[in-house]
Amino acid sequence: MPGGVQGVVAVACGGLLLIAAGCVAPVPHGQLTRWPAVSAVAHPRDAAFPAWHLGRHGDLGAGTQAEGGGAVILDGLYYYGTTAEGEAFRLRATEPLASGWAVRFRPDLTEVQAAGFSREVLQARLAVGVPDRALACVFRLIGRFAEVRLDSGVTLTRVSGMIIGFRSPDRAGGEALDLHWLSGDWLTGGRVADFRLIDGSLAIDLCPRDLQIYTATPQAFKRLRQ
Repeated sequence: MPGGVQGVVAVACGGLLLIAAGCVAPVPHGQLTRWPAVSAVAHPRDAAFPAWHLGRHGDLGAGTQAEGGGAVILDGLYYYGTTAEGEAFRLRATEPLASGWAVRFRPDLTEVQAAGFSREVLQARLAVGVPDRALACVFRLIGRFAEVRLDSGVTLTRVSGMIIGFRSPDRAGGEALDLHWLSGDWLTGGRVADFRLIDGSLAIDLCPRDLQIYTATPQAFKRLRQ
């Protein structure tokens, strides 16, 4: 093969390798990936995406099932579904979700929290620790809890585990938090209305990148073509 042709082939192969590397490159730290719920879609399943998409974009996250509206929590490699009664169970990665978020969790700040730490105190701590309202952040609170009150009205007392969640820049004043509970034995979980800590550790991950993926876009284009 002539030298000139070899050079062209080498450059072309190098370019393909770079493209391939970019395609398989992991999602960067400091990026919150979100799949917002699509209110314009009549049936959530029409705009659903599989739970394993959370794992493709992070190792910590949560979502809402497309059918039934139950909560889904991603903890490392495994997915957990939760019932209205606060029970948690292992879930298949193909479970369709209507909305969700995920992050490759690497804390920028970790600190010990004392007894009495609650949702209200967490909001105040984030207002000081992450004062820039345009900056998203994800947090994980691990410890022993005097009580964890779920959105369903169920109250869990004297439990150990973790609460994960995020504060998004598009929430007015940063006051609304998305919180999820998962016990240390993986038996209880769900969306959190409030909590009261006995002792534990709070880790905050700042996310200057905030990527939103709209799963209903293909459906929207399909309607436009009709």
